Amino acid sequence: MHALDVLGGAVATPAPYGVDSVPLGEDGMRLERLRRFWSGRLNALAAELARARRERRHPLGETPSTDGRPDPDHEEEEDE
Repeated sequence: MHALDVLGGAVATPAPYGVDSVPLGEDGMRLERLRRFWSGRLNALAAELARARRERRHPLGETPSTDGRPDPDHEEEEDE
């Protein structure tokens, strides 16, 4: 079975228009300026969000133990 069999033998004709790349050059330059402008800012935002997530998971500079067990120096007191 051919792909054209599904379409009942219809064949698509090429579109009568194309794309002129000259105007895209100017837009491409504008997009590149915007990319350069926002790139550093978005990277800084991503770093800040990652830092905030780490602080939320491990408050007060605590770091998780490497073996997954609670750090004996930072045991939580139990409420009675």
